[in-house]
Amino acid sequence: MAVRQNVGLIGQGGRRVLDFWVTMGNRVAFIEVKYGLPRAVGPAMTRLVGQLRIYATAEEAIRNNAQVVLFTFRAPSAAQMALLESQLGTSAGFVQHVSGLMGLMQWVRFFFIPI
Repeated sequence: MAVRQNVGLIGQGGRRVLDFWVTMGNRVAFIEVKYGLPRAVGPAMTRLVGQLRIYATAEEAIRNNAQVVLFTFRAPSAAQMALLESQLGTSAGFVQHVSGLMGLMQWVRFFFIPI
């Protein structure tokens, strides 16, 4: 498994710095890490949505068929998830959300080591 941190990516909407680029075999994941999801529309939500849209449309994501993952330490409420999905619009289908360390470990297991 190879892990790169703080990788600059350019996609629709500009340039952002991705937290983690993880590769194992032919699988690639772009992982953005947050403590929790914003509770309302504002600067934090705008920034997060911008990051996720750029990661999903970056040439590297498309070329590598990368899974874009939003990892939050704190589990979001249903209202927070609905707000994020509404803000992402059509981009919501390109983003996988995982919360908590156990959730991250399970996601890693299922994504990188499929049965």
